[in-house]
Amino acid sequence: MNPTPNRTHAAGRLKPTRQKATGLSLIELMISLVIGVILLLGGTSVFLSLKKAAEVEKIPRQSSDGRTISNRPD
Repeated sequence: MNPTPNRTHAAGRLKPTRQKATGLSLIELMISLVIGVILLLGGTSVFLSLKKAAEVEKIPRQSSDGRTISNRPD
């Protein structure tokens, strides 16, 4: 049983074959984490701005209701 010529050294030993790596590399994982953090920060920013806009909209309604109550004749 002779090994194939392209897999042998000059001494006749088999070369170690490199198997194809599967899964995520460290770089791919780090890039994915950075993209996820950017998306999370963007979503948080939108949420906070919408929350602030809703609070600002609620304040005039409350003061308007308060004026209506205070302007009632006794």
